[in-house]
Amino acid sequence: MEEGVFMVRVAAQAERYEDAVDLLTKALQLSQKDASPEVVGMEQELLCLCHKYKLLKPYFYKDSSNFLPFVPQIYTELLSATFKDFISSERSAWKTVKAIEQNKKYAEYAPDLAEYKDKLSLELDHKCRQVIDIIQEHCLSKATTDDSEGSCTSKVFYLKLVGDNYRYIAETASGPRRDKAIEKADSFYRQATDFSKALHRYNSSRLGCGLNYSVFWYEIMEDKSKALQIAEEALEERREYICQDDSDEVRDSLPILELLRENIDIWKEGEDSLY
Repeated sequence: MEEGVFMVRVAAQAERYEDAVDLLTKALQLSQKDASPEVVGMEQELLCLCHKYKLLKPYFYKDSSNFLPFVPQIYTELLSATFKDFISSERSAWKTVKAIEQNKKYAEYAPDLAEYKDKLSLELDHKCRQVIDIIQEHCLSKATTDDSEGSCTSKVFYLKLVGDNYRYIAETASGPRRDKAIEKADSFYRQATDFSKALHRYNSSRLGCGLNYSVFWYEIMEDKSKALQIAEEALEERREYICQDDSDEVRDSLPILELLRENIDIWKEGEDSLY
């Protein structure tokens, strides 16, 4: 296994997520100089490690035609898994403090809790912007302009990932900072949605975009009607294709379809979404 990839895995297993992001950035920089068959051939070994260590599996990249120039496929799941871990502690901590703040028996501590919550929000903001900068500099900037399935899938993946991180900022921010994050998240999700229209209706990247954009409308914009519209359209227009096809790509899309179904049911009950 390539040394850079191996060390990202080591840092993640040691729960040193900031180190993992630093190492991943360096690995991406090196990968821009080497898109050789040897690099591409590491995919299967890396996928085995993903399964062994219960890390996220890339659910749509299937062959070398789906690579972004100079950003080999083996890094796509590293982006998802590493960045998710990188910001998870701040998101979790902020939600914990918010829950305590909402408990009436701790009302006397409200000023201290609000101050601490703001501190965590700024820390999350900083980390999310680090993620966004890495994606834009090392991934989106290398995206091709052709309309092939692989190119569109790549662009949808990265645009959605940027939208996700602006959504995370909006979750905890307030005032102008929140307004700006909402504007950015909506813009990147809409761009991802536009590119996803060129993909198969059961493409996992297209489904994932619909899932996350619907969550944005439900949780951030607090527009249940719009969220349900996006989620139900993503689910319904693919049902006939899912029933007629048993390919690997369709099977890979099933977990996302299940999340869409569960979110639709939950939202109709007025609860929080699962994704």
